[in-house]
Amino acid sequence: MQRLFRYAFWFAVAATLFFALRKVTVVIPASDKSQHAVTFAVLTGLAAMAYPRARLWAAAFALSGFGALIEFLQPYFERDRDYRDWIADTIGILVAFAIVFAARKLLLRGRNSPL
Repeated sequence: MQRLFRYAFWFAVAATLFFALRKVTVVIPASDKSQHAVTFAVLTGLAAMAYPRARLWAAAFALSGFGALIEFLQPYFERDRDYRDWIADTIGILVAFAIVFAARKLLLRGRNSPL
């Protein structure tokens, strides 16, 4: 199962990069910033499932750097650079980080329960 999550994670990373660097019109009934936040929250969740033994804060830091890299590269692909997009990416990462962290704590507590 973990292998499947790794494939899904790396596919999602590649798809995110591909669509971020292309001039594509996507019609989704949500704001641009919420799309960024959701995309990076999903990437964070997939990273946590694909690499459960990795340090979660390191994955969050790497994904935030990935978001910043995308914003840096976009002007070279006729896209606009917007630091607020990176902030939205990072907010999505932090929200997912908090959820995954809490879930891991609850699972560990359940495993250590005397019942």
